[in-house]
Amino acid sequence: MAGSLTLLASVANLIVAEGAGREGVRIGFMEHLRLGLPLTLLTLGLLYALL
Repeated sequence: MAGSLTLLASVANLIVAEGAGREGVRIGFMEHLRLGLPLTLLTLGLLYALL
């Protein structure tokens, strides 16, 4: 879950974003957050329900 919320939360995210940039695909902070925030909240909700 470390890299799900923000682009800067995981070194792996930065490596993938840099590689995508070399291929012409721009992955910005807000683009990542737009998908990462709901995914993180959903995951936390599911984990909370299981506990």
